[in-house]
Amino acid sequence: MEIARLPGPEQNRCTKTAPAGVVNSKAYMNRRARRLERLYAEHQQPLYRYALSLTRDPARAEDAVHNAFAKLLARPWLPLRLKAYAFRCVRNAAVDAWRREPAGAAELGDGSGLPAASPDRGRWEELERALNRLADDEREVVLLKTMDELTFREIARVTGEPLHTVASRYRRALAKLRERLRRE
Repeated sequence: MEIARLPGPEQNRCTKTAPAGVVNSKAYMNRRARRLERLYAEHQQPLYRYALSLTRDPARAEDAVHNAFAKLLARPWLPLRLKAYAFRCVRNAAVDAWRREPAGAAELGDGSGLPAASPDRGRWEELERALNRLADDEREVVLLKTMDELTFREIARVTGEPLHTVASRYRRALAKLRERLRRE
């Protein structure tokens, strides 16, 4: 994990945290708060979708996002790649919630942007069924790549898996989706 480095001689090269005097400065805390506000404003929906794909429960997904941001707020420093780190925090919060009490099934989406009689609604439902039949790790990679627009490198950071493993899971999942959608 890369940490934002401070310019000048006060840079602390021995630890991953910024020096205490800088972390406690009002200017640093204001920049940090603005950065988190921007992250939440820009990525709250993708983070929620991701948590929902993991928990399959809307309330737990919302809790996972809120818990992740509560932990981010409590940190004295923020990593450079904050978006990927936020996805990782949401993943950890969702896994923690799942460990406490396994969730039931929930839909990834309802196609609410489509009219009720739309022919695309049926296709969306087919895609959703095919996605739900993928292995959890394959579905996670597909959703992070397609819906949340993360790069393979970011997905590898989020999941803690090697980059090539993430890429091969994505290719394997797409092949399975193509085959399943072709059959339906």
